[in-house]
This record gives sequence, structure tokens and C-alpha cells, in this order.
Amino acid sequence: MADTVARQLAATRAFLHEFLRTDPFLRYGAHGVGIGPKLTRGRAMRPVALRVYVSCKLDGASLPAERRVPPRFRWSPPGSGDTHTIVTDVVESPPARAQAVDPESRIRPVPGGVSGSAMGSGTLGGWVWDALDDFIVILSNAHVFGYAPGEPILQPAKTDGGQLATDRIGEVKRSVAVTPVEGPSPWPLDQCNFVDASIGTVSSSDLYNLTVLEIGPAVYATAVAALGMPIEKSGQTTGHVQGVVDDVAYAMAIQTPLAPGNWQTVAYCDLIRYVPAQSGTAVSLDGDSGALVFTPDPGSVINPAVGLHFAGAVNGSYGVACKIQNVFAALDVDVLCAGGFVAFLDALADEGRDAGAAFASTLFEPRARRSSWRTLRLPAGLARDVQQRLRASEVGREIVAFVDRHRAELLWTLVANGDARRAAVAALRPILRGATTTNGVFGYVLRADDHDRVGRAFDAASKSASKALAADIRRLRRKLDGRIDDTVGAIIEG
Repeated sequence: MADTVARQLAATRAFLHEFLRTDPFLRYGAHGVGIGPKLTRGRAMRPVALRVYVSCKLDGASLPAERRVPPRFRWSPPGSGDTHTIVTDVVESPPARAQAVDPESRIRPVPGGVSGSAMGSGTLGGWVWDALDDFIVILSNAHVFGYAPGEPILQPAKTDGGQLATDRIGEVKRSVAVTPVEGPSPWPLDQCNFVDASIGTVSSSDLYNLTVLEIGPAVYATAVAALGMPIEKSGQTTGHVQGVVDDVAYAMAIQTPLAPGNWQTVAYCDLIRYVPAQSGTAVSLDGDSGALVFTPDPGSVINPAVGLHFAGAVNGSYGVACKIQNVFAALDVDVLCAGGFVAFLDALADEGRDAGAAFASTLFEPRARRSSWRTLRLPAGLARDVQQRLRASEVGREIVAFVDRHRAELLWTLVANGDARRAAVAALRPILRGATTTNGVFGYVLRADDHDRVGRAFDAASKSASKALAADIRRLRRKLDGRIDDTVGAIIEG
């Protein structure tokens, strides 16, 4: 018996090389091939089979004959004169994915979805825009960061090996205070809280990775949670998981740490509750607190955030998140593109400074290092004034609508795509450099070389653009094409 199995294994292994030459990945929709036992209802029916792994196993009758994996192959090795029967087995399984990044490890630069905290253990949710002073900040739960401004934030968290001397990335900026329950249940409505949320600053722009692990850019857009909405999140314990919203008005009272060792009952209202997309999987576990909850958008590189996870069942059968709209309102924060795109244009107008460095300073530098030059910077706010003037003409309104419609993807492109950012700087810097009023911008005369630089900027942005952005770039380009030796104002205002 052992000799028979050995011969079958040797023959199947030899045939596998021939099988791969037929491109089974394309022909059969496979994501993997290999050799193992043939299973039927979980039992090994044959010790050796050629295995074809697919994401979804379909009924053979629903597939064309050429797309069906034959139950067996008859194969004769060249020159041997022998004939072997190679049994096959189609195995349904999810595709493999690279797992090089451990969210509980030290990761630099720092994305969302990884271990980090100032108090206990938790997840750094992702990056948002502080509307009070125009900084990019990290968002998590208050019971992860604590309620005391200035407390050091570690990545990874102390419970995952983080050390104050080597793993401090920044400090707590502000948190939303909560009111604990007083008196017997049921608790009165005025004791209900709506968010468990906090933000922190980081000490260097080198630490920023404006993404969330396995989800993408964040946070550049938001959406309102709805019943049945698909969601996904990356938490430091469960990793990347999918779920479905099953309650959009959830209320509960739970024990929450208001300080190290000080746990009190806190009531929360107007929450999102969600369950696993696949039954039997965990959608939430201890350590996931602070993770952002997104809804996938197949038509864009940007997935909108819908909530901030902060609690769940001990067995992972459901998760609970604060609505992102409540979080943003309570903390006075916004999506990154709310100020980032304007900051980029203002940086280009700052004569005498490198545009890339000025952009980074506007977004990332701590306020103490930035305040010394910001008060002397005349162009600050110029982009918003230009936007107001654009709204007075038809072409100008189209440009404003284009930016508003795609500002999330445009800012992400400027942050993540070096070619597109350099092309945009080359195209816009001559127009904006040194301008302090809208007349300075609208009076600039576009020459042939300006026209070429703008074209290259459009080309660079289009290469990585979504279909919707690429289509709008083509339309806007046709509107502006061929206008040489005219002022910006004449082209836009007519």
C-alpha cells in the first residue's frame, strides 16, 4: 500500500508541472493548485489527488465543458510508455493573502488598524483633520487614549510590548468626556452618551501613513450607516473583518474605564450594531477598541467611514460602534480632505518655500514649530478666496464642482502618488507662486509651457484615478484645452 501511494504521489507531482503549463488559474478560475488527499464530506477518499483550489465551488452543469475540472486525467510521461490516472479534487477555500504585517507589532510609518494606546490596549483607528487648528490627528477611543491631554501614545500599546523610551509616537490632544450612570436603572436620558472618542497628535511627519491596514486611504470620506449595509474594519486583534449593520439605533449600558483601574457604568445611545458577514467568525474582540468601521465602495479608491468601534460581545458575535457623524461633531474633526486640499494650494503660493516642505508643514508639523512662520505667511487662505471667485462663472463652478466631487481622491493622490504630486506642483506653482490676492491668480497669463505642464499633471493624475475621476478629468481638460496667451481670468470667467 505504501509503495502504491508513493508511486501515485510521484506521478501526480510530475503531472503537476504539465498541468501548470495549461494555466489552470485562467481556465478554471483557480487561485491555487497542489497535491493532497481527495476529500468527500470531510473524509479522505483517496490518499493522493491533484487539488484545484477555487473561491466558490459551482455546480458543473452551470459551467461550460472547457471550464470544468475533469474528475481525472489520463497521462503518459514522455518516453516512458506508462499511463497514469491522476485523480482531481476541487477544493473551495478563500485565496491566501500576505500576512507580513502584524498589527500588534511596531510599525513605522504608522497606519490605522494597528496596536496603540495611552491607557491599556487598543487600536489606532486612523487619521482625521482637526478643524480647530488645521492639523492631521490620530483617532481612537477615549477608553484607549484616556481623558488627560498630554498623556503619551505608544505604538504598539504597552500590553503588546510598547516601551515609552522607544515607541512613543505622540500624545493625547483631547477626548470627549462621558457621564457615568448615577442611580438605579433605567437611567435617565440626560445621562446618555453618544461617543467614546479621542484624538492625539504625533511628534513627526515621518510617522504618518494615511491609510488603514488592508482597507485603504483613511479618513477621506464618511457615510451614514444603514440597515443591511456591508462594513469592514481592521482591529489589532481580529485583523481585517467584514460584517453587516443590523441595528442603527442601538443603546446600551456598559462598564467603561474612565481612568486606570476606575471602571464605571456608562450609558450610550444612537449607536451602530453589526454582525459578522459569515456566521461563526469573530467580528470584534478585546483590543479592537478604537478601530474605524468602513463601508466598501467598489467604484472608488476611497472607502467611507461610518463608525468608530468601541465595544462588542465577548465571543465576537457582534460589534458596537459610535456613528462617525457623532464622533466628528463631538471632537470638531473632519475628513482629511476638508482642509488638506486647500492647504496644498496655499503651500504652492508661499513664495520662497519648497512646496512639498510647505505642504508637509501645513499638514503635519506640531503647532509650536509652525506658529513662528504662519503669522507672516501672506497667502494663507488664498485658495478659499479663489474658490469663492470661481463660483461666479460657469467654467469656474465646474472646476469647484470637480474638486468638491473628487477632493478625497485628489488629496489622496497628492499624498500617496509622488509623480502626480510633482506634476501638480510643476503645473500650479507658476500660477500661484507669490500671489497674495485673487487678482494675482486670475491675472496670470498662461503660456504654451504652462499648458504643457497642466497636461502632464492631468496625465499623471489619470494613471491612478478611479473611472469617475478619470472621466471628469477628460471633460475638464476639453473645457480648458487650447487656451494659450490668455489670462486665467479670461479662460475661466469668459
